[in-house]
Amino acid sequence: MYSNTGLNKVILVGYVTREPRLHTYKETNQQLLFALTTYETIKSNSGEIEHTEIHHVKIDILNPSIKNITLKKGDLVYLQGKLQTTSFIDEQHIKRYKTEIIGNSIELFNQLPEMEKQKHSSDFNV
Repeated sequence: MYSNTGLNKVILVGYVTREPRLHTYKETNQQLLFALTTYETIKSNSGEIEHTEIHHVKIDILNPSIKNITLKKGDLVYLQGKLQTTSFIDEQHIKRYKTEIIGNSIELFNQLPEMEKQKHSSDFNV
């Protein structure tokens, strides 16, 4: 058994809030890129606070879990994957970091109910 083993696993249930798009890398490989938004209600002394988090997701187009579904903005999905952080230098020569979710399993739950669409309509313009 390894002494320094770790676990890098993400499980999310959220709404697709940006139209998925295909991205080609290394000339022939393709990934589906989309934003997944999760909501949680946090109870505090001053009442309930709604917290919204936007996650950037990449999933390989050859992944078997994505073969039989068509994702679109507003879909509720269950996603499993791992975190990946990359660094880059921006135009001002400042080192920046970007954390994304690399999906390895995705399931489509259902469409976003109309009431939820109206409640979070501004979130879908990300």
